[in-house]
Amino acid sequence: MRKTMPLFCLFLIILLTNTACTTIKPVQSQSYSNTTAPNQKDINLAKPSAPIISIANPAPPRSLEEMYERAKPSGPPGDLSLDLFAFPYCGLSNLRNSNNPDADVQLLEKFPYLVCAEPGRLTTEEKAIANILKDKTRIFGYIYLGNKSISLNILKNEIDSIAEAKWYGVFIDQFGYDFNETRTRQNEIVDYVHSKGLSCFVNAWFIDDALGNEIDPEHNPTGEPSLLGKGDWYLLESFLMNNGGYTDWEASWNKYLKGNKYKEELGVNIVALSYKPSTMSWENALLDIRKSYMIALTLGFDGWWYSDRLEDINFLFGHVPELNLGNSMLKTMHETSPNNYVAETDLYYLVFNTNTYPPIRYIIYDKNRKKDTM
Repeated sequence: MRKTMPLFCLFLIILLTNTACTTIKPVQSQSYSNTTAPNQKDINLAKPSAPIISIANPAPPRSLEEMYERAKPSGPPGDLSLDLFAFPYCGLSNLRNSNNPDADVQLLEKFPYLVCAEPGRLTTEEKAIANILKDKTRIFGYIYLGNKSISLNILKNEIDSIAEAKWYGVFIDQFGYDFNETRTRQNEIVDYVHSKGLSCFVNAWFIDDALGNEIDPEHNPTGEPSLLGKGDWYLLESFLMNNGGYTDWEASWNKYLKGNKYKEELGVNIVALSYKPSTMSWENALLDIRKSYMIALTLGFDGWWYSDRLEDINFLFGHVPELNLGNSMLKTMHETSPNNYVAETDLYYLVFNTNTYPPIRYIIYDKNRKKDTM
């Protein structure tokens, strides 16, 4: 009988030298249906069943087939999961042309977090919906900093209305230096949000603009540190893919590493937001939805959302894939050699390869199952 770890090492060697010969076929989420259908069922947030990995074209060597067969995860659903952050930017009422506030509440109350317009921009009906939701859902009211053209006093008034509505926090868009913002203005508004007992959720394309303390002659000449910290959130937008297609992997990977660095240093939570490419149907997006969720989870992020576009009354989104990776993350996704990455949970090793990116290929290997001699 061979011990588990030597077999796993052999498995990795075979995987990395045979990526051109094998294809991994993930199982589609049974709870997912085409979101363009008017009678689509609401998202099911119950704990999912275990994932199944199979081979689309089994490799000829019997030992390799057996190794893939033993890679099938099994067991009851685990605790590893991501919080969902819904973005009904278009409003809270008449979603999917329901003309039914009760239906809107039933749809939105399933999400633990939600971003919508601040109360001053909501209709009376939308305010009533938000008032019902806030007991179950943590609501962020949307404001935008952007380009120094808006008086901070105006923004503070909007923050006051969010606090008076007893919402959870403030989503601050256009937060980065690319919108000609400064660390001084950023920190003043963040400090004001915190003074109201609210959390900040910020969106800046360059993560250092929001969380770093590097000297920038125009935007942060003294290297002033960010006031964002524990209990606040950063939006990592266009995670893996955007409406135009897949993002550059090397640049994206460096951004993900920075996200985890700031998460460890500052205590800020990271939310991954992926967009469906505009030329791709929702049925064809199932694999991307699965990969987006799984990679965000194995990177150690805290929240996730997948959408086609945010400003849409149809409120289309990717459903959580049926995926059980165990109960605890032992090692987040990290690079082991060029184009090869590994993550480890209490039950599985997850091995990723980007030689053919896009797409990202992966294997889920059950490390606890007994292995027979090959």
